Amino acid sequence: MLLNKKQFVWVLTIISVIIIFVIWLFYLKDIVFAPRETSSNLNIMGSEFKKWLDETKKTQKQLESELKKTLDLSLISSPTSTAIDILKEKIIEESKSIEN
Repeated sequence: MLLNKKQFVWVLTIISVIIIFVIWLFYLKDIVFAPRETSSNLNIMGSEFKKWLDETKKTQKQLESELKKTLDLSLISSPTSTAIDILKEKIIEESKSIEN
């Protein structure tokens, strides 16, 4: 049975719509399945961030211990002096010792 012109146009239209729909689905596959990939990437990025944060905390603790070594904590705890005054005094003392 041969198709007349009107039926042939309908068949071509349906086939082209199906082809366009399939191509569109392949395009959407990247969008639909991307969240899974993104979540795994976020997990990796989260673990890297956690490592960086741990290293930063270790560095902060090291810096705090070095600061405690360089400053007299008894002077900081006295109510009349502030940490800024102590730092100024230390800088002045060190500059005088460098000049000598």
